[in-house]
This record gives sequence, structure tokens and C-alpha cells, in this order.
Amino acid sequence: MAKFTFTSAENQDCRATEASYERLARENPATIFLRCFKEMENAESLFNRASVGTLPCFDVFYKGNRVARI
Repeated sequence: MAKFTFTSAENQDCRATEASYERLARENPATIFLRCFKEMENAESLFNRASVGTLPCFDVFYKGNRVARI
């Protein structure tokens, strides 16, 4: 399983979820946790491709298919 988050270092709601995201990653070592920060170079391309409109955005993948978006 993989969990992907689209986030921003400048967004208060995103910063508020960081501790929980870190805790989940530590408690679930068999799961891949990835982050894409809006401020990073070329991030806009990935945000557009994933149709991210609200931050933070969490996608959960299982066997290569997105099974949930929060």
C-alpha cells in the first residue's frame, strides 16, 4: 500500500496534519508514504496531473490503483 500527500509548507491546514502524517508513517513501516510540496520545482505539473484542487490532499493506493482520496 502507498499513501501520497499533496501539501504545502505555507498552508496552515497542511502544517497541522504533519505530525499525524509522520506518526502514521512510523507506525506503518510496510506502507510507502510520499509527499509532494507545492513549493517544489515542477510540483505544479504533478498537482495538475493528479487533479489536486484542495490542500492538504491525501491519496491512498493499493496495487497501483487509487482507492481513496481525503
